[in-house]
Amino acid sequence: MLLRARLTLPTACLILACTFQAGARAARCGEEKAPTPAESLAVAANRSRSASERSEAIKHLGGLTANDAGIVRDLNLVDALLAISKNRDEDRFLRTDAVEALGELQLRVTPGDGSIKDRYAEGFTKALKDVEEHPQVRAAIARIFRRTLKLGRLPDDAAYDALLDLAEDGDTRMASRNVPLKLRVEAVRALGVLGSPKCLKTLIGIVLARDIHAVLLENAVKALGDLVQQLENVKELDPNAIRRLTEMAAGPEREKLPVELRAVALKTLARVQVKGGKVQESVVAAIKENLTEKSEAPLVIAGVEALGLLGDAACLDALAKAFVDFYNPAKPDFANDVAIRASIMTTLGNMLRGAGRKLDAAALKTSAGILAQAVDPQAQRKEVDTVIQAAAFNLRYLPTSAKEPSAEIQTALEKLVARLRESREQKKDVARTVMETLDALTGMPFEDDAKRWIMWYQDSSKPAPAHP
Repeated sequence: MLLRARLTLPTACLILACTFQAGARAARCGEEKAPTPAESLAVAANRSRSASERSEAIKHLGGLTANDAGIVRDLNLVDALLAISKNRDEDRFLRTDAVEALGELQLRVTPGDGSIKDRYAEGFTKALKDVEEHPQVRAAIARIFRRTLKLGRLPDDAAYDALLDLAEDGDTRMASRNVPLKLRVEAVRALGVLGSPKCLKTLIGIVLARDIHAVLLENAVKALGDLVQQLENVKELDPNAIRRLTEMAAGPEREKLPVELRAVALKTLARVQVKGGKVQESVVAAIKENLTEKSEAPLVIAGVEALGLLGDAACLDALAKAFVDFYNPAKPDFANDVAIRASIMTTLGNMLRGAGRKLDAAALKTSAGILAQAVDPQAQRKEVDTVIQAAAFNLRYLPTSAKEPSAEIQTALEKLVARLRESREQKKDVARTVMETLDALTGMPFEDDAKRWIMWYQDSSKPAPAHP
């Protein structure tokens, strides 16, 4: 009895600490309990709390989902966050957090309509135009507009025009405004994503400008590529823009340009060519120049992806050569080479599933051959798991039919089963990916039973897919 009743003060304090903490947080046995939305709102609105606490609370509110729609309504969260975002006496970083949180709520809570966006679109458009507003807040507004605008509605179109106006700051009629770099970059990024042909001339103008910040130029080139990918027809694209992109990718002065700029120029150049309907040999040659051992890995990977978008047999020959050039049996795990080989596998998969131009029979055969080579344990004895898995995964995109399996599929099945025999015991992740692709190509119901897959293949002189 005496022992059981004896409780020291430190022990009592420890018990209390494990079951309760003052304020908006509680803990049980050392594990923190997440604050409720009401608690987070109380912290976010309380200017006597620290900036870090309020920032964390605002971000928590921005993480609510459609399941919390009733809470968002009942707590008037949108009004509360708008109040913080508009109050210029508030910490600008907290205002930025509030802007971002409103964008997140639009995307997470009401993704099917614009009910939250309609509450902030007009006010944020005015703030975006206001040169007295803090550039960081305006940049945050541009970011959420990029993710939430749906063109064709009046508030959204007005916001788009404000973004376009900011991006056009380089025009002499607007040069005196001197839009901050970060804000202009965010506006340019948004134009590329939103996909209206209204901004094509503006983006080309930035791309053609010579005396311009490299980061702005990089983002304009990327935005142009994003835009072109969404447009139905760009056959009338300014030929000067194509020449400028080609200069960035393979011109005599390219070594003076940042690697990041040259990389996005390669992919945008390919997108422009595909959408234009005719691939110029000079452009293909310019892209291929970057697939050499002298090039930096990001440029090689960008070149690989660009050739994948072009997607003809000549491009595939270059990918096959790059796969060999960047495989060193003496050091197969060299990180840059691994990243390049894995990007080749992913690019081939994208081509097979129709991400670029439609493949003809010759291109299909070459693509399947490169992927099968990467999986084949005899051909690539020292290949690393990352590349093997990428190849095995992307072989599932080979076209199947209810008729006789193609030669490409027969070869793929042979190499996949050979890899499964080798990896099933010690390389479980590789084996799992291989079996998932066998399932996709054949429709056989063996799931993750490696032994059944191997036995089935041995018993089938010519295994035929069980489904289209």
